Amino acid sequence: MLIESAEMRVYLRGVSIEDVDSIVKLANDRSIPGSIGSLGHFPYPYRRDDALSFINIAITGENAGREFHLSIIERGTNNLCGVIGLNNVVRGFSSELGYWVGSSFRGRGYCTDAVRLIINFGFNRLDLYKIYANVFPENTASVRVLQNAGFGNECLLRAESIFTRYPDRFLDFMEVSRPVGGDIDIASVSDQLGLSADVLESWNSRFVLRERSGFEESAGDIPRDSLRFSIFKNEYKPIDSISII
Repeated sequence: MLIESAEMRVYLRGVSIEDVDSIVKLANDRSIPGSIGSLGHFPYPYRRDDALSFINIAITGENAGREFHLSIIERGTNNLCGVIGLNNVVRGFSSELGYWVGSSFRGRGYCTDAVRLIINFGFNRLDLYKIYANVFPENTASVRVLQNAGFGNECLLRAESIFTRYPDRFLDFMEVSRPVGGDIDIASVSDQLGLSADVLESWNSRFVLRERSGFEESAGDIPRDSLRFSIFKNEYKPIDSISII
């Protein structure tokens, strides 16, 4: 997959085995795990096996249509700057945005450009109506990235986020909201979530489904409050020159 625009300083492409060394070099950074929100299960130290595992998960998730992880590539040099992805994809509904950028590439606007590219993909190719991201309040750089890309502050989640060093233990949750003034495809979503259509029909506003996936309480888990930023399809100004291949 390739997502690019002449307006942007970076482009996005699917992660591949060729990215292993670059990912390890950039991701082995103590500052990254502590800055990632609810789906943050980012190991430190970050080793080659971690990168190989991530790439395998990324490819498997894309094939299943449930998550899309892309390498952020600097225009001109073709250097890998970081990784961005859409998790918990429910087509016709919403998805959670996640990203990280290597320290040597921060402060250049690359992350904002990458976010703008991937949300175009989410709205135009995945038919999402909402993309949300959770960020720790003290992570002001990430807050600016989301605001610059058009996201608005939706709410404060109290003790919902989890940071853990262990990639097999994490707190996973999914939010589904009924579009204002629109209908939802009950059959499609009930199949994706494994919930009956009757259950979905019984909730006519917002509901949150929380699933614990291999998660265990331990001394290494640090619950923290986080801010949720969201952007809706009808609020976003598309990039005219974007190309998605």
